[in-house]
Amino acid sequence: LSGLIWGHGERPFRLLATCIGFMLLMSLVNIWSIAPREGWTSLNGGIKSLEYVTGTFLGMETDTRFRGFRIVDYVAVLMRYLYVGLFISILYKSISRR
Repeated sequence: LSGLIWGHGERPFRLLATCIGFMLLMSLVNIWSIAPREGWTSLNGGIKSLEYVTGTFLGMETDTRFRGFRIVDYVAVLMRYLYVGLFISILYKSISRR
């Protein structure tokens, strides 16, 4: 799992790709929750849900109309701290060559 998520600390682009992938997955989960309430047209094809999840991940203020399952918010905040820690570890490994 470590190699899949961040390439054992050696691949920063893999870390970015998995972060984007998890945010897309959480956006789909949010769409499943929001679509019956808001409708597909107000979601702009799911873009508003992706904006909400990205804003939550980055710690920005977001439009609460597009809040879906609360667990998605918690996972996005947890991911923020986890991915910052993993990125710092990758930076440290790249700076301090063995």
